[in-house]
Amino acid sequence: MIPMAYAGLLVVVCVGVGCGWLQRLRVSSIDGLTMAVFAAAAGLGVLGMVVWAFGLCGAFRPTVLPLAFVACAMTAGVHPTRFAIPALSRWGRGIRCWWPDALTAALTLFIAVMAFLTLTGALAPPTSNEWDALAYHLAVPKVWLHDGRIHAIPYDHHSNFPMLTEMLFSIGLSLKSVSAAKLVHWLYGCLCALACYWAGRRWVSRKAGLLAAALFMACPLVAWEGTTAYIDLASTLYVSLAVFAFLCWRERAEGEGNGWLVLCGVLAGFACGTKMTMIITSGMLVLWAAGAAGLRRGVAWKHVALVTGVMAVLAAPWYIKTWILTGNPVYPFAYSIFGGRWWSEQAALDYAAEQARFGIGKTLYGFLMAPWSTTFHAQYYANPPAVYDGTLQDARSGAVFPAVFATLGLGAVGFAPLWLARPARRDENAAPLRAMLLYCVAFLVIWFALTHQTRYLLPLLPLLLIPASAAARAFWHAGQGWRAAVITLTGVCLLWGVIPSIVLAMPAMSVAWGGESQDAYLRRTEPIYSLSQSINQQLPRDAKILFLQETRGFYIDRAYQWGNPSQNALIPWNSLNAPEQMDAALRAQGITHVLVNWSAAAPATESERWPALARTAIERGRWKPVIMMGRGGYTGMAVYAIGPN
Repeated sequence: MIPMAYAGLLVVVCVGVGCGWLQRLRVSSIDGLTMAVFAAAAGLGVLGMVVWAFGLCGAFRPTVLPLAFVACAMTAGVHPTRFAIPALSRWGRGIRCWWPDALTAALTLFIAVMAFLTLTGALAPPTSNEWDALAYHLAVPKVWLHDGRIHAIPYDHHSNFPMLTEMLFSIGLSLKSVSAAKLVHWLYGCLCALACYWAGRRWVSRKAGLLAAALFMACPLVAWEGTTAYIDLASTLYVSLAVFAFLCWRERAEGEGNGWLVLCGVLAGFACGTKMTMIITSGMLVLWAAGAAGLRRGVAWKHVALVTGVMAVLAAPWYIKTWILTGNPVYPFAYSIFGGRWWSEQAALDYAAEQARFGIGKTLYGFLMAPWSTTFHAQYYANPPAVYDGTLQDARSGAVFPAVFATLGLGAVGFAPLWLARPARRDENAAPLRAMLLYCVAFLVIWFALTHQTRYLLPLLPLLLIPASAAARAFWHAGQGWRAAVITLTGVCLLWGVIPSIVLAMPAMSVAWGGESQDAYLRRTEPIYSLSQSINQQLPRDAKILFLQETRGFYIDRAYQWGNPSQNALIPWNSLNAPEQMDAALRAQGITHVLVNWSAAAPATESERWPALARTAIERGRWKPVIMMGRGGYTGMAVYAIGPN
């Protein structure tokens, strides 16, 4: 009950606060649905910033964080129910009472089924299919909750990233419910689908909006992300709504004011607070506005300054905090320019090499093939990545992470290009649809210049699906034969999403709906959980563990730090030549035990010093095995106690 109650409280409070701010901004031409979508997004952002402020002030405690709801409401100067309940009820009353046709009923049913399947996965505790959640999205807030404040975590560079969404996870964790934390991301996914419906209805038609929402939910990557405690759906919501708000401002009537433009800046600022790469998406909005101002197309330079200023006010605090703690505002990136504490040149090189492993290469062939390869050969864009060998073959069959969940689905690839070749120009809003496509193309070019992970393309999906739904509508009205083709392609797109989602949700059914305890489920399905429980039971409370080839520490209740040289520069591996020196360096940092994931040790790690030193320490009896998982020897995972001097 706690997860669902938390999600409901989030909706009521955040919609209420968001409505208060939207009224203060005097956003024009706003109905109940518009209020619900934009207010919820804005309210979630405000709440995340308030929780972050609590943490910086040393009030990051389970007994204090629930008060963030009250503080959040106070920022808008309203009681949340003053706006939330009327706004939600007005939206409900605005839905027409009609007997839906078959298409409307089918699309609505599909959206409901996908929402249920992803909800089932979200209610289950995280496993290694949510590696980053166990490593830092949930693990970092857990450390801060334990310490009662937000502070630097030297071993984990991710802790210095913007963490707006993780702040909302923290309230769920403070309620002792990891499922409540995961439901935050599921809620962001539902809001993304609602935003697709809203935009489709505004610029195309109501049925086109339903189709866009259904195609969004049919994206396997969206379905998987909706079951995780990741942050990409939050980034997607803020980026797409910021673009939609900018387009609404461009369409304003004479003398309507700049409410939509300010809202665009607010949402772009929140996007920068979810993920560092979202600086690029927000920067593209600024360049868009600046280009229009330079060409004198309804935008003045004061408007560019306004949207940039609002965005900077909300985004800059995250990067200023990182600059103060690490000496680098975009830590650990741009190390050659800014440097950074706890980082090294070798770590920067290793990090860049890891990111470069994704995709099929930064060549013209790789760029032109990106729509096809990200859809049908997603193993090269997934995490962990397959290594491209020059042919589009699955070089890693049997990989832990199913490649299908790294695809953006067939909707955008199948329908969006058809907008350019639509047979009848029935849509009267070609300009905003064209702007969405151009924005996506520009972002695709930037994505291609960086790391090739399909997760980083998610913010484009709603912007692609609105023109895609317009193309489907145009072909639908082109004749009976085209209508059959649209139905067939739509059916294939929806099946492409629902079948993997059923496979994803089935194992979680028992634990999500009360048929099995979370402890029993995790002991049955997740090896790292069993190892973590053994550590919690067998190691003393003052133990400190060094992780090698492992980062998943969420379930461990003992102090730990990551130890690979590619993760930080805390251990001076290059200066260690003997096990005695290694043990002395570890003891100097208070480390009493070492956890080694031998199964994850790749041939590349043999060039590092720690594998040889670790084996020598084990063979000489300096490291004594305490917990072993696997076949023994240098396989599986093992925890060693560091012997006395």
